[in-house]
Amino acid sequence: IDVLKTNQLYGVHVAFKCAQLYRKPLYIRQGYSFFESQSGKFVAADSRVKYAKEYECKYLKVADAIAFSTKEMVAAASKRCDLDLNSISVLPNYVVESHWSPPHSSVCVSGQITRIGYLGKFTHQKNLESLIEACVGLPVQLWLIGDGELGSSLKKLARQLNVKAEFSGRVKQSIACEILRKCK
Repeated sequence: IDVLKTNQLYGVHVAFKCAQLYRKPLYIRQGYSFFESQSGKFVAADSRVKYAKEYECKYLKVADAIAFSTKEMVAAASKRCDLDLNSISVLPNYVVESHWSPPHSSVCVSGQITRIGYLGKFTHQKNLESLIEACVGLPVQLWLIGDGELGSSLKKLARQLNVKAEFSGRVKQSIACEILRKCK
């Protein structure tokens, strides 16, 4: 082992203990803020939000190097935790650009079902319930790619509201691209 690296912050306490045990550097990559996910679910005074902030700040401050997926995440975390910006870099989420290039049609044809696509986590923060509710009575089909804690409840909601929705689960980028290219 030369370095211990995480892909998300929550769970870093295990990597931290291993880094100490083996006397190796700890590299934290945060593409999804544990604090922000908790503050999106609960009120600010909730103990889970306070714990998430303490946890995040504690481990970000002891990391040897940190990477965030956006500059905005760096700014928010550094303000929240008073971090040394010299140990932080921005490493965007990996995307195969050739997969996500046109052709793509945005023309809607009257009388045809319009396909609407979504790719991401099925969490409260994404507000997918509102997307499904907004499609009631419209000639649309939702294609939802991904998974998460709300997967089964979103499927149930779509059935209850009689909204046509296809749930693809996690798929390779090339497959997700083909699905989304068929969407408007």
